[in-house]
Amino acid sequence: MVMHNFTPFRRRLMNMQFLVLAGLGAGVLAGCSPALSPSAGDAPGRQSAYFAEFPTQLFAAAALGCSRQADTLRRADEDTVVCESLVPPEVAASLILQYDGNLEDLPVYINRISATPAGPGYRVTVEYFFSVPQQSGDTTVIRVRQTQIERTVREVFLMAGGQAIAEPS
Repeated sequence: MVMHNFTPFRRRLMNMQFLVLAGLGAGVLAGCSPALSPSAGDAPGRQSAYFAEFPTQLFAAAALGCSRQADTLRRADEDTVVCESLVPPEVAASLILQYDGNLEDLPVYINRISATPAGPGYRVTVEYFFSVPQQSGDTTVIRVRQTQIERTVREVFLMAGGQAIAEPS
């Protein structure tokens, strides 16, 4: 088994989350409406890679990356790590106003990494999106397309020994 140094990877995961939140917060503070849209497709905010072996250290690093005070780590199962983060107040207000959000259940930013068996290896998928609870009780998912984050995820997959898989548009 090849051992990888995941300290830079962990930093990149934490920076990816910061980039999304800071970028949207700056747009709101500048008086611009963030370029967000509900997504029916998979491509924005979702990337996958193939790994010959289950990437245990990748999942451990993802869990360690969910360490800010506003973060909540959930493990849906041994193959899924979910980090839910409260968003800055300006971003939350914008999301609530734009998407008829619920004031009692605030929007969160979600980073999810999951693995599914794929032939002799695993397909690992990283998703990053906003979840906006609605007044109706439903939830709207807002996926963000940001090339810098997409590039960071690809680099992380390569650092961890994965091969990128194209996502449908």
